[in-house]
Amino acid sequence: LTLLRTGDRTLLRWVRTLPDEQLVEYPELAVSAATTAMCLGHQTLQQRRLIKLADRAQAERPVSFSPYAQAVAGMVRAASVDGDLGLAVAAGRRAVEVAQTEADVALVAALAGYARALYLAGKLEEAWAAGMRAIEHPDVEHRAPAHAHARSTLALVAADRGWLGSARTHAERAKSIAGGGGFSRSWLGANASAALGVVLASEG
Repeated sequence: LTLLRTGDRTLLRWVRTLPDEQLVEYPELAVSAATTAMCLGHQTLQQRRLIKLADRAQAERPVSFSPYAQAVAGMVRAASVDGDLGLAVAAGRRAVEVAQTEADVALVAALAGYARALYLAGKLEEAWAAGMRAIEHPDVEHRAPAHAHARSTLALVAADRGWLGSARTHAERAKSIAGGGGFSRSWLGANASAALGVVLASEG
C-alpha cells in the first residue's frame, strides 16, 4: 500500500520476467511487487507467487530479509485475506508488531491491513482501534493508498455499528483519497466505492 503509481503495471510485467532466484535474493522487490499486485487487483496468481518467494527468502536468507519486507509480506496476507481468515489476522498482528518497532514506513499499511482482517473476522472493536491508529499516524497524509484502505474499513465498521454519520465521513474521505491519488480504478478504489455503497444502503 505504499506503491500504486502509474508505472506499477510496468513493474509487475518486469518482475514477471525475473527468475525466482533473483527475487529471492531481493525480497523487498518481491514484497513491493506483491503489494502492487494486490492494490491493482486481478493479480492473485502473481501476488501468491511473490509472497511465496518472500517466504522462501525469509527461510533461506534470513539475514537479508529486512523488517520492512517482513511487515509488508504480513500486510499483504492480512489485507487480501487470501485463504484462512485466522492466519490473515495473525499475519496482520505480526506485521503491525514488526512495523511499529523496526519499519515505521510500513506501519500505516500494516494497520490498515490488520484492520481489514479483523473486520472480516467480526472483531469490530479491534478493527476500529487498528483503523484509527492508521489514520492518526503523523505521516498518514503521505501514505494515500494505506490511508484510503483504513478509511474504507472504518466506514464498514461504523456502518455495522449504526454510526452512520461517522461511516459516511470515512467512506467519502476514502473515495476522495482514492480519486486524488489516481487509484479509483483499482482494488483500493473498489473498496472505497463498496464502503460508500454500504453506507448508502444503511441510510436507505
